[in-house]
Amino acid sequence: MSSSSTDQDITDSTTGFCLPAENYCSLISHQCVNPALPDGHPFTDVFSGLAGLGGRKNMKKYILYGMLVLSLCGPNIVQADAPHELAGFVLGGRMNEFKDQVEMDTVIPTRYLESLKEVEAAEIKGFKTGLVTYGTCIEPSRIVRLKFKYADNSKRFFDELLERYKVNLGKPDEWRGDPFHIVIAWKWSFTDKDGNNISLILQHNTRDEEEKQGTAVKMTMWNLMLEEERCFEQKHPETSGPPNFKYKDPDSVNWKPLIPR
Repeated sequence: MSSSSTDQDITDSTTGFCLPAENYCSLISHQCVNPALPDGHPFTDVFSGLAGLGGRKNMKKYILYGMLVLSLCGPNIVQADAPHELAGFVLGGRMNEFKDQVEMDTVIPTRYLESLKEVEAAEIKGFKTGLVTYGTCIEPSRIVRLKFKYADNSKRFFDELLERYKVNLGKPDEWRGDPFHIVIAWKWSFTDKDGNNISLILQHNTRDEEEKQGTAVKMTMWNLMLEEERCFEQKHPETSGPPNFKYKDPDSVNWKPLIPR
């Protein structure tokens, strides 16, 4: 279905991320070079937008743009029969069409991404939990992310599930787990026929207490995430104000609240 990039990888010494040369992004200078994206590509301004990020008020931008860059800076996004549906929900689908499948009294806002909300899915056989993320700025409200944890935590189930993923989706594009395979995570990247950029991550973990336990899957439609963020900023420009702190010299800082004691 897809092939991994054969370009030389470049490792950012500050972040430790290994990025293919064609999509190398300097997270220090906030400059990105991506000749694979032509002028007018919907994600071209993602890279130029990084230069304006900073400060606590813009933390949501750090998160969103960072995830967008990582979704692009890696194996090439591929043209394929992209998956859209999971557990009866559809990425890009209108949220009001799925209200009977969620527990609406569990709705909470997504931290730092004010236009997005999360809601728990109703009980679905085969899954232990599920979260549906949807936009609230652009009408009609659409689903932008699905996160589900499978009911069976065993490695045996994960291995069988992974093989069936490969049959349906092809080989994964990127390893996202740790070097010691304590957390096993594989990522697929797709561009569907309508130009939507979709990522899918399948993860298994039973040993790292800092990560979610068991087997989980996450599907995200990144272009809808970005459109929601733009919409919110246009309606609420005050949320993208200047940072509340910028380091100049040691004497200008009240260090006491910044250091654990």
